[in-house]
Amino acid sequence: MEKSVKSKSVSLQGMPEINGVLDKESEDKNFIIDLFNNMKINELRPLFDVYPPNSKFKKSSPGNPSFVLCLPGGHPPSKPEIEDLERQCNGIPLKFCYVEYGRVSFFSFNKVELPALP
Repeated sequence: MEKSVKSKSVSLQGMPEINGVLDKESEDKNFIIDLFNNMKINELRPLFDVYPPNSKFKKSSPGNPSFVLCLPGGHPPSKPEIEDLERQCNGIPLKFCYVEYGRVSFFSFNKVELPALP
């Protein structure tokens, strides 16, 4: 024996107060979605310029930093991300800092070319 379910569709057109509420809810929902889409929670970017100790250091004229420090999110940066950051740093060494369970680790990467094996 086969059971069938009949559904009834209801149109909300012609009910301005309900349409207004639905439109407002839809706008609010779209606004929140846009906010989340535009957030760059995992954005990887240079955060700190680190300068060597110098008694003549001036904020107005700091000179070149020793290195630029990045604090990546929960995942290690990909090769394209590292290359993009290196371009942004204009030749200044780039270091990554990870903090986990109170331990601070610094990482930097050098370009290595491996020979092709026959």
